[in-house]
Amino acid sequence: MGLNTIWESYKNLKVDYSEILFSPYGGRISEISESETPFPHRAGTIYNIHYAVAWAEEGKDALNRHMTLTRWFYSFMAPYVSKSPRAAYLNYRDLDLGVNNKGNTSYTQASIWGLKYYHNNFKRLVHVKSMVDPVMVLYDVDNASENIQHLIKWIMDYYTDSCKLILCCEDDVDILEQVKNCYKVIEVDAPMTHEIMEVLIQIARKEDFDLPISFAAKIATKSKQNPRKAIMALEACKARK
Repeated sequence: MGLNTIWESYKNLKVDYSEILFSPYGGRISEISESETPFPHRAGTIYNIHYAVAWAEEGKDALNRHMTLTRWFYSFMAPYVSKSPRAAYLNYRDLDLGVNNKGNTSYTQASIWGLKYYHNNFKRLVHVKSMVDPVMVLYDVDNASENIQHLIKWIMDYYTDSCKLILCCEDDVDILEQVKNCYKVIEVDAPMTHEIMEVLIQIARKEDFDLPISFAAKIATKSKQNPRKAIMALEACKARK
């Protein structure tokens, strides 16, 4: 009865092209615990349902008409699908459920769609993300071209809620104001030559290769208090050895 009702309502959608796809679950999917992987739709889930429409007509009116029909059918399906919450499949991303802010997104806001995609795994994923949030370090930003700096600004706008960005430079005079306005400045004194030597010696010990103190001193001195250049020089010398 339910499938017949769905089919009749689906046939009445007045669109150029429409699709409703039932992907069967069960089998091996149901044998894995909901909490074993981030994907939670396991035992008890019969189908994953995908809706799609397409049209050739141009213009905002056509867009609004087709989106309204799609949303109507989504609401119509409510009695036949999962509840509390109504589940969603991450790879069929539904922007109507909500999206991240360009800045930070609160846990309460993200829960609106996070619980639909991940069920009880969402809390665990948030915890893991807060512990191992990726960090992106960009060096020599002051030497980057204006186009590259605009790209950096775009990255900062769209990815700051999923990773942390650290911009390294010797001076921020040549950095675009749009970029400078998005970060907090932390001035760090350049390390002394003997401090860079200690770092190089520790790396050599960890990598288990011999580094004479005199050679470490030479690399540290030529790096002009830039530890990154010193480490890159050490790597290059090791590779040639």
